[in-house]
Amino acid sequence: MAFVLRESQVYPLEINPRYCASMELIEQACGLSIFDLHVQTVTEGNLPDFDLMARLGSGSFHGKGILYAERDCLAPDTHPWLQWGIKDVPFPGEILTKGKPVCTVLAHGATRETCYTRLVAQTDALKRERYA
Repeated sequence: MAFVLRESQVYPLEINPRYCASMELIEQACGLSIFDLHVQTVTEGNLPDFDLMARLGSGSFHGKGILYAERDCLAPDTHPWLQWGIKDVPFPGEILTKGKPVCTVLAHGATRETCYTRLVAQTDALKRERYA
């Protein structure tokens, strides 16, 4: 939210309630639903009480990657992708255009390196399936 504060009066300029791309990672890391928190805030008029730092203290790392099409092609049977936790999955047979996003990959691990390695491994497996 952007606003101007003048003599203790708040003048809203913009309210942007969009769900940010990083919210999936916060939900995963904290074990909560940002949408449910939003609904509770609107319907009950207060923010739920939780300690974000305590929830993040689990020592795990969460990552998100976007797989882009390397060439024009058709999406394969993507139903298994949903079971693997892949997000923003195209419909089977959908046209995938070179340079455009294909899907979102999420991973987690005990270290940054493990998390990153899992992201790369998952995108490599999807590429092999698609371009084999």
